[in-house]
Amino acid sequence: MASKIVKGLSRRQDFDKPMIVFLSLIGNDVCNGHYPTEPHMTKPEEFRRKTFEILEYLDTILPSGSNVIISGLADGRVMWDMLGERIHPLGEYRNDATYPDFYKYLDCLQVSPCAGWMSADSEIRDMTSQRAANLSAVYEDIGEGFNKV
Repeated sequence: MASKIVKGLSRRQDFDKPMIVFLSLIGNDVCNGHYPTEPHMTKPEEFRRKTFEILEYLDTILPSGSNVIISGLADGRVMWDMLGERIHPLGEYRNDATYPDFYKYLDCLQVSPCAGWMSADSEIRDMTSQRAANLSAVYEDIGEGFNKV
């Protein structure tokens, strides 16, 4: 986000109206397709540094009076809990492949887009959610130094 996506936003501070910008990473910093997954998750120190880079960049382009709303990362365990034993769209023809089956298949091939939350291993899902909570806490800490609505 800090090095690429945020740079896609361009404004004229002297001409444009104030904006409301939503900064919501949801799970990008904990989701990855690496095995093991944890070493490739963003660490809180790097998350803090990159968040300040984003905010500093936005400060240089957003018109006066603009606001940035930051939301914490998701708890991806909800996805596992909600989908439970539901049939995955790829299993609808024979009614034989559930979401957990599909996630296990992706894990077996080591091609899961989110090896932390899309895992049959509850310990890995819990660890991923803990890291997401730690990163969200960084947002809270940063927010203490700014005006809150």
